[in-house]
Amino acid sequence: MDDEPVDRANFAGRAQSHFAARRSALPNLSLPPKSAMKPAVRVKLRCVGVQPRLIQLVELEPADCRYPYGGDKDGEDITFCGHPRQPGSSYCAPHAGLARRSEAASARAAGPVVLKLVSAA
Repeated sequence: MDDEPVDRANFAGRAQSHFAARRSALPNLSLPPKSAMKPAVRVKLRCVGVQPRLIQLVELEPADCRYPYGGDKDGEDITFCGHPRQPGSSYCAPHAGLARRSEAASARAAGPVVLKLVSAA
């Protein structure tokens, strides 16, 4: 069997054109603008119409709402809502609606709860 010498320049040129064609067929995967890469501003949610009692953990009774307040800053105390909680929930009606994550949880609610979410300014 004859071993023909490989024309390296020709082989390299064909390989480059092959990969260039494949690369142009890919979607443009450029980076998003820098403004899109900034982290989103964290919005603090609160329940309008609920005036929490701000009870310490050691003072909570078994039937008190356990929705937490505070603790966002180092050394800030964490207190709890303290209003009567809904049966089968750790929260009062407004906080249960705010913390609800699934339709299964909404089926347990005693009735409709209307909440208005606002950002803390």
